Amino acid sequence: MSAPSLKEILKVESQIQDAWRQILQNAGVTPTQLFIQFLAASSVTPRIEINLVRANATGHYSEVLPGTFMNSAWEGELVSRIVTRRNVNGDQHDELLAICRREAAYFLDSFNANVLPWHAMSQMKENGTHRLIDADRDEDITELTHKVVFSVRKNAWPASEP
Repeated sequence: MSAPSLKEILKVESQIQDAWRQILQNAGVTPTQLFIQFLAASSVTPRIEINLVRANATGHYSEVLPGTFMNSAWEGELVSRIVTRRNVNGDQHDELLAICRREAAYFLDSFNANVLPWHAMSQMKENGTHRLIDADRDEDITELTHKVVFSVRKNAWPASEP
C-alpha cells in the first residue's frame, strides 16, 4: 500500500511510536496506560511512556520520483518507560517490563504492515535499561531502550507528490 504523501512517510517518529503503542495494546496493556511522550508528572500508574529518540538517517537512499532521491532508512532508540507507584501497583512493574521485552523479541512479526504500513522494522535489539526511583512520588521507573533500524517499505512510496 502506498502512502498518501511523502510527508506521511517522513513522520518516522510518530509512525514507529504509534506502531509500538498498538503492539503493546495488542499484548494486553490497557490503552489508558500507554502514552506517546515522556510525562513530567502524571497520576496514571501503571503506565508505559513511549518515545523514539536519536532517530538518524542511515545514509540509505531511494529514488522516490524520477531523479528525486530521499533518505529511506533510519536508526534510533525506542524507549519504553515503565512507571508504577511503589505501594499501590509496584507489583505490576516487572510484568509490564516483561511484556515490552517479549514483544520486542518477536518484532519481525509484531511490526507488520497492519500496524506499520509504510515502514519495515529490520532490527530491534535491547540496548539497556536505566532504573530510577522518584521518592517524592513513590514511583519506580525503568527505561528500557531498544536500538531500532527501519526503512520505507518498497511499495510505500507515492506515485506522485501533490
